Amino acid sequence: MKIFRAVLAAALCLTVFSGCGPNAENTKPASDDKAFLTITDDTGRTVVLPEKPERVVSLATSYLNMIDAVGGKIVGRASSKIGEMPETMKNVPEVGFVYNINMESLIGLKPDLVIANKNQHEKFLPLLESNKIPVIAINPKTYDEVKDKLILMGKIYGVPEKGEAAAAKLDQQVKAVTEKLPKDGKRIVIMHATPSNVTVELENSIAGCVAKMLGFQNVAVGATPIKGKPEKTPYSMEALVEKNPEIIFI
Repeated sequence: MKIFRAVLAAALCLTVFSGCGPNAENTKPASDDKAFLTITDDTGRTVVLPEKPERVVSLATSYLNMIDAVGGKIVGRASSKIGEMPETMKNVPEVGFVYNINMESLIGLKPDLVIANKNQHEKFLPLLESNKIPVIAINPKTYDEVKDKLILMGKIYGVPEKGEAAAAKLDQQVKAVTEKLPKDGKRIVIMHATPSNVTVELENSIAGCVAKMLGFQNVAVGATPIKGKPEKTPYSMEALVEKNPEIIFI
C-alpha cells in the first residue's frame, strides 16, 4: 500500500493530479539486436537498454518504493523532505529536488539509466540523450498505471517475477481495505485549486481514481474534460450547486 501512497503523496505535492485504466506502455525483454530491454515510455519514445542497468538514478522519490519492492538499487536520487523512503536509499547521493534537478551532479554519477517523471523532467531528455544516458520517463496516475510501473521496475532490474508479485500483493492489500467499506458511497466533488484557477478532478486523475476505488460517487463523471488535461473539467459554481455533493475535497 505504501507504494501507491507514495505515488499519490508525491503527485499531490507536485500538483500533478492526473476509470482506472491501464496505460499504453509496451515492453519486451529483447529486440533484434539482443538488447536487454526495449520499452516505449510515457512520452512515446522508444528506449533501448543494451544491458541490465547497474547505475540507476531516480528523479522522483515516489518511484523509490517501487524500485525497492523488486529489490532494486540506485546510485542517486532526487532530494525529499517528505514521505517514506526505503532505508537502503536514504544515504545515496542526491541530485537536487524533483522540481530543480542539478544536471551536473546527475551526469557526474555516470548513470546507465535515469528514471524520470514525464511532467517534471521532459525538458531534460535531450541533454541526457546527448550524453548517451538512457532515460525512461513515466507518469503513473491511476492505480492500474501504478501496477504497470511496478511490473516495469521488475523488468528493468531483470526480475520480472518480482514486479508481477509486487503488483499482485498490492491488489490483495487494496482488496482487504475496500471489502470493508460501505457500498452506498457518498456523492463527492474533488476541487483542485491553484493560485491561478480552480478545476474539478475526473475519475482518471489520481484523486479521482482513489475516490472511485473507495466507492465514492464523483459528481463530475461525464463532464467534458479541459483540452490538453483529460483528468480535469472546468469548475462551475452553478454545476456544483446543481449536483449538490455531500462532501467537497479540496
